[in-house]
Order: sequence, then C-alpha cells, then structure tokens
Amino acid sequence: MERLKILVMGPTSAGKTSIIRQVVYGLESRELEHMEPTMLVKVHPDHKHGDYICKFFDTGGQERMFEEYYRPEREESIFSKVDIFIYVVDSGDASRIRLARKEFWRSIRRVTKYSPQAYPVVFAHKQDLRVHLPPDEVRNILIGPTEVMHQEYLPSDPWERRQVEKVAKRITVYGTSIMDPVSATGERVGYWKRADEAVIEVIDGYKRFLKEGIVLGAEARKVYPQEFLNSLTSLVKDFDRILGSVGSVVLDKMSNFVIASTFKESEVKDTLLGNIIVHAALILEESEKSLQDAIILRAGGLLIALKSVNKEVAFLTALPDNKPLGEDELRRLVEKFLEKISELFKNVS
Repeated sequence: MERLKILVMGPTSAGKTSIIRQVVYGLESRELEHMEPTMLVKVHPDHKHGDYICKFFDTGGQERMFEEYYRPEREESIFSKVDIFIYVVDSGDASRIRLARKEFWRSIRRVTKYSPQAYPVVFAHKQDLRVHLPPDEVRNILIGPTEVMHQEYLPSDPWERRQVEKVAKRITVYGTSIMDPVSATGERVGYWKRADEAVIEVIDGYKRFLKEGIVLGAEARKVYPQEFLNSLTSLVKDFDRILGSVGSVVLDKMSNFVIASTFKESEVKDTLLGNIIVHAALILEESEKSLQDAIILRAGGLLIALKSVNKEVAFLTALPDNKPLGEDELRRLVEKFLEKISELFKNVS
C-alpha cells in the first residue's frame, strides 16, 4: 500500500482538527465540539483508504506557530514529501480569510520548494453557518479571481514565481462542514460536502491527478498556452521521425509532469520506461554534477537519452537498442535538437 503524507494547515479555529478527527476516528459532529487548539504539529494515527495509508499532519494555526514552521531547521521536515496539502479557512469570517492570505501564500511557496508534485486543495469550511461565503468567493479572497493571482504574495525571482504559479493554478476549492450538507428544509445542498467525504474525494482525486500529470500531460494545459503546446508536440514528432525514436517526452523538472509527449499511455504506465520518466529529475540532479552531456541509459530493450533543456525543463527520448546509432552520435543529435526546444521556451508567455 502506498503511504500518503497529508499536511493540513490554516488559521486557528478554522476546524482543521475536527476534520481530521471526523476522517480518522469516524466521529459525528456532536462529538467534535470544543476541540483544544493544536500546538505545533500533531501526527494522527494511520488511516487506510483503498490502496493508501494516510498520515495526517495537523498544524496549529496561531500566528506564532507559522513562524516556527518557517524556521530553516524545521520547514524542510514539515513541507517535504507532502502528497496532499489541505489549507482550511472559516468561510463564515471574511476578515479572517483576508488575514489568512499571507500565511496561505507563505505555505504554498514552501510546498512548491519542497513538494512541487503535491496535490493542493482549500477547504472553505463551516458552510453550514447561516452567514458564510461560498467556495468561489473564498477562492477570490485567498487565491485571487480565476487566472489572476495576488501578485504581491508571489516571489520576485521570475523562475521561483513561475513554479509557485504552477502549483497555485491547480488548487481546487471545496465547500465543507462537519455537518451533513442539508438545508433547513431537509433538502441536500449541492455546493458543499461533509468534511470527511470531501477528504476521501481528495484522496481519490490524488491518484487521477498524478496519472493526468505524469502520463497524460493534463497539468501542462493549465500552465502553457495551447498554441505553444501544439508547436512543441509538433517539434518533438519531427525529432522522432528523423531519429526513429519510439517516443520522446518534455518534462517539468520540478514536478515531473509531462509538458509534451509522443509516447502511448501503454508504453509509460506501470513500465520501466515510465519509472525512469517519473524519476528523471532525480536522475539528472544526481548525474549532472559530473556529466555535461546527455545521460544514456539502456533499459527494457531501449536506448534512452536524458538531458536538461534549461533550469525548468528536461527532455527524454527512447530508441530501440538495436538501432545502428552510437551513444556519441545520439548525444550530438539530442544536443542539437535541444537548441530548438530551448528557443521555443524562451518565447512562451
């Protein structure tokens, strides 16, 4: 079974601990009143769901606690290896959501730094309150309107800014409550979910999210213009045709998500080649310290070349190992092709 690290953050009294207890211990709403404030980080017992063993990291929401989380000696252990990041806010208090915005973005920046492949969600919690903001309004206050983010909270460095924007663009906002989603007349409400049901939906969505990002390239469509992706894919297809490659892929090195690919899903899903693609960034990080040329690997009857295009992007191509092509010649052809890819990325907005 795969283990998931689920980091839950948000301002104090937003309802983080109640949500986790409802999931892990199966408690009813009446049993979740008067929770004691969480101090620093509390790790709850394992919770099994499907193929996953979930470990919830519950964090205190007092302002002084956030300063502790960001200390250099502490932040890596908290924000690294996060699979799902849940930020919880009280949708009944617009002023506190605005105050929570600063810590939300500071946390997202650290998730981006240490766990860029994390699945980020926001819970607009306490939707059962008589007066509350719907999820769309919570998104506008916390993240910014669709396609527009609060620029003042983004890093000044262009490359860092782009990485944070990539993570922020895939945030999903859920309306939640520890209460059952029914109206005063007893009818089921459609725009919010009971918190434990929302968490289970997020866990189930995590697997789809990885497949869509790593195998199908869905995440790239949220970041890059479609015209650019079409041009990039066309360029890669030309390279495959000239070289006789089985397929090639352009990868985001931070998250390992596919930007463009000519592989069939069956060629990379649950295969040795797919495993190399998933770990391409790590392979490059370990090897490029001593190697300037493309890395050549042999696996599963394939001759695989892997090389960084720039700080952000990597390229991988695979040929049948029986091709009459030497490693030096393959490196030379890859290097020449990467110049074209690099030029294309320089012009993307």
